[in-house]
Amino acid sequence: MARQSSRNGGGSGLGGGDRRRGRVSITWLLLAVILTAAISVGACAFLLPDRHPAVLARAGEITSAPVTTQQYDAKRQITVVPTVSAPRKVLINTSGTVTADHSAGGLHSGTAALEVDGRPIVALATASPLYRDLAPGDVGEDVRALNAELTRLGYNANPESDQYSSLTYWAVVALFGNLGVRSDGALPLADVIWLPQDGATASSWQAATGTMVAAASPIAEIPGAITSLTVKNGTPNAADQTITVFGEQGVLKAGATVIDDPEFCARVTASREFQWAQQGADLTQGVDATVALATPVDVLRVPAAAVFGVKGDRGCIASDGRTMPVTIIGADLGVSLIRLGNEGTAAGRQTGDAADGQTDGDESAGGSTAPAPSETPSHVSLGSAIAGATCS
Repeated sequence: MARQSSRNGGGSGLGGGDRRRGRVSITWLLLAVILTAAISVGACAFLLPDRHPAVLARAGEITSAPVTTQQYDAKRQITVVPTVSAPRKVLINTSGTVTADHSAGGLHSGTAALEVDGRPIVALATASPLYRDLAPGDVGEDVRALNAELTRLGYNANPESDQYSSLTYWAVVALFGNLGVRSDGALPLADVIWLPQDGATASSWQAATGTMVAAASPIAEIPGAITSLTVKNGTPNAADQTITVFGEQGVLKAGATVIDDPEFCARVTASREFQWAQQGADLTQGVDATVALATPVDVLRVPAAAVFGVKGDRGCIASDGRTMPVTIIGADLGVSLIRLGNEGTAAGRQTGDAADGQTDGDESAGGSTAPAPSETPSHVSLGSAIAGATCS
């Protein structure tokens, strides 16, 4: 019985080994199949030609672009060099004791600079110096300058008149009334100190409270005033331009590179920015300013690549098979600002710019004349659409 059991046990052991060998064979078979599939995929990826993603596909050529319009003022930064007068002495025209000193904030036209023997002495910045007593009936350039300054200060006087009229009379009464003084309408020189410009900062002030002053003696010195502003390396423009210097705006006339308008120069001189610059900057190197067309113009915006045959500020565009001459007014980040035709518009163009011999009515190579402004194209041609196009 014991021998029989041994045979049965041995048989069971042989059967288990066969099953284990079967499982191992299946595992190796699966690994072989996976490896073969991987090799096949890799070989296909290596041997097949590359295909570009759709996003990298070559874009179609753009041969047309829309035309838009805008207003253009040709604003740009420039440098202007001021011409400054020599420093001036401030004279007082009365004698007495200074009972109040109002000079700490600078000398301003229409306000009391100081008080002598209790009476306010008013500062007036007139275009012509005040050199005599004035009263109703007087006539002269000093009276005209007084009327202009009273008007600028907000009083009702005739700025163009050289007569000491009733308007001047009542303006003087109001001026001194605002200073707390009753006036008879006349303007005694003793009650005035003359300023060559408004808003001057006085140096060497000799009229502190308690000091004695004498008529016709200097009580201070003020820096020089701007008499003109010259555009550095400037070329005259064919149109009036607004010019802004230290926040003050004036007009630079067509054909000019110098502005010497007294009123504008006085405002620039009185600006706090100029007074600061005058103390430490080298004004001979110039100061920053901006200019812009006084009257903005309507222009067309087209891609710069749409303008061909460019000579100076002239060129051409094409639309619907027609070639149109244009004048280039300016540029802005890959965009050309143009006007149709060769009329030589003054907008943004400087006198002296070459016209390249073109005149109104020039014809393009295709024989089409420049369209009237009402025929503004809605689009322009680009790229191959203008390849070989000529502009005469």
